[in-house]
This record gives sequence, structure tokens and C-alpha cells, in this order.
Amino acid sequence: MIEKTRPRRVLIITSSGGGAHLSAAEALRQRLRADASVESVHTIDLLRQWAGLAGQFGIGVWNHAMRRGDSRSLDRAIGLQGLGDVLLRRRIRRRLRTALRDWSINEILDCQVMSTHEQLEVARDFDVPVTKVLTEPAHAALGQYRKPIVRLPAALRRRLTVWGSEPLREDDETVGQFWGRRWELDFAQVETDSGFPVRAPFANGHHAADRPLVLDRGDGQAPVRLPAGAQPVTVVMGSQGTREFTRSAVLGSLECRDDPSFVVVAYVPDPPLRQELRQRAAALASRSTLVALPFIESSTLAELYRRSCATITRSGGMTSMELLSVGRAPALVFSRNHRRESHAGMVEHEYGNFRYMKRFHEPGAWVVDESDLKQRLLAVTNGGSAVLQATL
Repeated sequence: MIEKTRPRRVLIITSSGGGAHLSAAEALRQRLRADASVESVHTIDLLRQWAGLAGQFGIGVWNHAMRRGDSRSLDRAIGLQGLGDVLLRRRIRRRLRTALRDWSINEILDCQVMSTHEQLEVARDFDVPVTKVLTEPAHAALGQYRKPIVRLPAALRRRLTVWGSEPLREDDETVGQFWGRRWELDFAQVETDSGFPVRAPFANGHHAADRPLVLDRGDGQAPVRLPAGAQPVTVVMGSQGTREFTRSAVLGSLECRDDPSFVVVAYVPDPPLRQELRQRAAALASRSTLVALPFIESSTLAELYRRSCATITRSGGMTSMELLSVGRAPALVFSRNHRRESHAGMVEHEYGNFRYMKRFHEPGAWVVDESDLKQRLLAVTNGGSAVLQATL
């Protein structure tokens, strides 16, 4: 008699405290929809949906720190994680019990950093496995992900599975030793074979589509049509990226070439900044072309990564992994004070992500700021000679 496989009823837990958590949840949903053994998928934003006013406050603190962009503000925001776990303990337990019971959940995929202890306690009572999905490379997640795990009682920690990427290790360190020494996990609890959970458009390799790419500029402006062979400079600081970083990266890129065929495509979700950059681009002595986008679909971003002659970004976890998956051009990671501060002026996990790109991104990765952006950009793009004219 053939035993039927139990249908999977999955709860994905994510958080608005960081774009990587939301992107990872989207990637997981896409994978699960294609899995015939999955009967249902429910997604919960822990901070926005379950944490009440405390969650809204946490989101605001994190977004404010991201907009400031300095490592000290981000470190302070990350430091509030433990306090949030304490304040939300009862609320999260109650909400999770209700979800597991009402939706008959038999599997939890958690791609955010909070309430790990509470999840494992409730999941134990319901006999539901919990998988922690790292949104940073394992060596970069030693702070916000690792600390709550190593603080767990040993019996709870043994119930946890961690899904992560191949870590950067010391020369004499095995993979098993890395997870055992640094995470206090048995290697049998670690899943690395499935690859990092990038969104579907980033899972299709490095080959650029042989067709024009149409970019919607919004704001009542006509779309831009990039020919199939066009190689723009792409500026993507993320939805929570700082205004100052985006402004500096865009204007610095435009000033590199006095040539209308040198195209800079920038994701600029903030309307006043978008209007400002369009006006300043029109007033520049250089005749470079700016395409400022109010929003960007993941499929469009993946194609831009494939086509660009350079990408200027920040080293968030999902940004780094998606760029590694499809990017064919050098990556310039924007960070102020990278010469004077530890970790190149980044918070610890972003610096770990940069190290990962530096190691595995074949076209190369460098840290830049306003003072050396133009010099580095000209060097990695050979003066931008391969860029073709965009048509309006």
C-alpha cells in the first residue's frame, strides 16, 4: 500500500523591519506555489500584523535608521530587537497559537529575526517544525540571527532547522565546525543545498533577454525603451535606502560622461527626490541621460542587473544574493566614511554581505563614496563606451 504524503500547510513569517525579509517571503511563496505537495500558504508580517503599536514603532525606528544611513543608527535599531522580543512575548505566542490552530499549519518558515524562542515553544506544543530562513549569508548573520538562536535552551535549539547559504569560513574550518562553533547547531540541522531563496526572476541565470526593455517612469511621463544591447548604469539603494546616498550616486554617475548615450537608470521611490534629480540632471553640463523610476518590478530589476555595465547599490542581504544570481557587471557598494570607520562604515551584517559579493561576484565588488564614485565607475565601465542610446 502506498503511503500518501501529508499535504503541506505552511505559515511564512516575515517582517516589515527590512526589505530583505519581505523579498525572502515573496521568494518562498513563489517556490511553494510550484510545489504540488503544498496545500496552503499563509504569510504573516509579524511587526505590522501581530505586534500592534510596538510593531509600528519598531518599523518606524528601523526605517528612520535606514534613511539616515549611518552604521551607528542602524546598530542602535538592531539593538532594540531583544527588547521587542520581551515586550511582545505574550502577544506573539497568542497570535501564533491561533494561526496554527485556525489554519491547521504543519510547517513554519520564518524569514525574520524576532520571537524565535516563542515560535519554537508554540511549535513544540503543536508538533510543528520550524525552519529559520536566513536573509543574509550565514557568516554575516552572526548578530541579529545568531544571538537569539544560541540563547535558546538546548532542547528548543535542537528543534530548529536553519536554511542558509554556503558560509565564508576560516582556512582551517570545515562547514560543520562553522555551524557548531559559531551557531551551536549540529550540521544535520542546516539546509544549504536548496540555494538562497531569491525571487523567481533572479533564479533564471545571467543571460539577458534579447529584446528591448521598457521602463515606466510614472508621473505622467512617457516610458523609456532601452534597446536590447543597451548597458545602463543602475542605481538601486532599496525601498528604504537613504535620500542622500541615492542623490550622490545618481548625480555622481551622470557627471561621469558628457554623452547622451550614457544612461543612468535609478530607482527613486521618493517623489520630491525624483523630481529634484530630474531637474538637476537636466541642468548638468554633462548630457548624460537619467531614467528615474518611481517603482520597479522584480522582473525589471533582474533584467537591469543582467544588462548593466555597473550597479550601484547597498549590500543588503537579498540585494547581494539577487545581484550574485543574475548580475554580469561590477557592483559598487555605496558607504560613507568607508576609509575611516570599521566594517567600511557599514553595520556588521551589511559588511558581511559585501565580503560575500567580493568573494563570489566574478565581475568584482568595491566600496565607494562621493569622493571616489566617478573614478571607480569610469574604471569599471571603460568610460561607458558600450552604453547605447535609450529611446523615449
